[in-house]
Amino acid sequence: MKKIRDSTGPRSNGSIQLVTNCSQVSRRKALMAMGSASAYLGLKPLARGEDSVSSSSGAPQGCSPAPVPIPGGFNARRAFGPRFPDRFFHLFLPGPGSEPSTIFNFRGKVAVLNIHGTGTRTELDPDTGVLLSQTPNLPYATDLRFMDGTYVGVDGEEHRGTFAFF
Repeated sequence: MKKIRDSTGPRSNGSIQLVTNCSQVSRRKALMAMGSASAYLGLKPLARGEDSVSSSSGAPQGCSPAPVPIPGGFNARRAFGPRFPDRFFHLFLPGPGSEPSTIFNFRGKVAVLNIHGTGTRTELDPDTGVLLSQTPNLPYATDLRFMDGTYVGVDGEEHRGTFAFF
């Protein structure tokens, strides 16, 4: 990681943005970090010893109600072209002054990790594993976000939760 800096968005709630040097981050390292973070976030409620949520909240036993998404966002097809789904995403692409959270009425910590670089597509024979072709210098980009804090759910009540966006 090159540096860590505070996000400057008006509703950033003290979030951090991780800026990476792509020449030092391999796909394997990124996937291992994502897997570790997912395992940590998935097991964190168990470590806190949280009780199951009552079914009167409208959510299945053991689950909190869904959070309300942020207003605004973008249509993937309009933003990226015809190969992407004609679907509206309630998030803003990372950058200075943009909202890092994807949850409306959220109070907590948000971490954003963006990786941009190039990779090589390798096609192997499925039966023998013999290399069939390679296509170098293909661009890739990832947007990873982790949120931990309190939010107002679709039921109008305040809840505590940990979320990940890949």
